[in-house]
Amino acid sequence: MFLAVLLPLEALMIFSFAFVPYVTRRTELFGVSVPSDQIDAPELMRLKRIYLGVMMLLGVLLMGLTCVFGVDANWEDPQVIWFVVPLLLGYVVAAFVVYLPCHFAMKRLKAGKDWDDPSRPAVITVSTAAPAADTISPAWLLLFPLVIVIWLVAIWVVWPQVPDPVPTHYGLDGLPDTFVPKGVMAVLPMALVQVVLAGILAGVFCIIRRARRQTDAAKPEQSLAQDMRFRRWNSIFMVVLGVVTLAFTSTTQIITMLGVVSNGFIFLPTVILVVFIGIAVWVMMFRIGQGGSRIRTRAAQATGAVNYDDDRFWKLGTFYFNPEDPAVFVEKRFGVGWTNNFARPLTWVLVVGLLVLVAGLIVTTVLMTR
Repeated sequence: MFLAVLLPLEALMIFSFAFVPYVTRRTELFGVSVPSDQIDAPELMRLKRIYLGVMMLLGVLLMGLTCVFGVDANWEDPQVIWFVVPLLLGYVVAAFVVYLPCHFAMKRLKAGKDWDDPSRPAVITVSTAAPAADTISPAWLLLFPLVIVIWLVAIWVVWPQVPDPVPTHYGLDGLPDTFVPKGVMAVLPMALVQVVLAGILAGVFCIIRRARRQTDAAKPEQSLAQDMRFRRWNSIFMVVLGVVTLAFTSTTQIITMLGVVSNGFIFLPTVILVVFIGIAVWVMMFRIGQGGSRIRTRAAQATGAVNYDDDRFWKLGTFYFNPEDPAVFVEKRFGVGWTNNFARPLTWVLVVGLLVLVAGLIVTTVLMTR
């Protein structure tokens, strides 16, 4: 059972990392901007294949180590977490280590090419269409508190069957290891977790609505249409993800309170949920691509213009630092989604605030369940 769950999770992660160059905008490769008429250059295709090959080889190594050292492991063993987490984090770190040489190779390649032709205008395209209009209505976010209310009603219904003291945490062996007296304090920490989770998901939805729009100067109309559909599909996915996640955590919390958990119940469904969410994300990555770049739209005639080169604002091609840009959220250059403009003070307020919120939630929950 251990390998049957972990190996698909690893395979999903391996494919997600290995194929990132193929879902990123084609005018951006390993954090370096590329003119539209150079995106199929042999050197660029070769660099993509090298990254893909190395990541797949590392993936084979990861799965091999999992099979060798995890053949006798099971989810009921409390020590299994110390095997799984370092293994998965190691692959994530390795992915960045492999990315860096590719990034610097791209910078050298660009510097040696005559891509900055002064006869071709460099353009910053600005769309007057409000990005917020591309997403579904924020009213759909009301589903989040609705799920929480349904959860509270369900707790009220089953409250007579809840034991005293109430089990609030289970170890990986499936046995309860934390109890609190039956009362408000048995429910409040769980409610806080639900509210914070709903708030974070709603915050991501707002980022989708407000992030700076990015279009291709060579094909502004086509890239605008792709970006609009990209935002809409992401906003739908975020609402569905929020409802599914909140419903799942609500169900597991009720079952935990009732004390009817069998061995391995808590960890296994969580891993399975992560796998299914990962599959959904993977499908979206390859069907939509970054900024909707893989969405098929009506072909548009190229303008001959090139995008304004802002590579100097992208540190290692990953971290955006541009004091001249008022945007707080911008598209990632490697991967799918958005990142922060780390030159804006609001970015640091949000980052620190999120860390404080999560840390405060953990401390509060621990203190309340003692």
